[in-house]
Amino acid sequence: KNVRRFLDFTHISKMLKTRCCKIAYSKPDLVNYIKSYLENPALDKDGRTRLKEAQIYRTDGKSGEAIAQFLIQHLYV
Repeated sequence: KNVRRFLDFTHISKMLKTRCCKIAYSKPDLVNYIKSYLENPALDKDGRTRLKEAQIYRTDGKSGEAIAQFLIQHLYV
């Protein structure tokens, strides 16, 4: 099956609306995009920032601790 069907998934289409990355429709495009991102890591940075702000609840580096606390509270009732 063609992986292009995933572009219609709600979470993928929302992600792509942020313009956080390029979509390669061919092998040469993929190679060129990889080279572009390696040469310029800031490419599409604004889009990645929009994605992060829309999708990530906290960026304090303590997500593992928060998950552990949640599990402890709910598993040992």
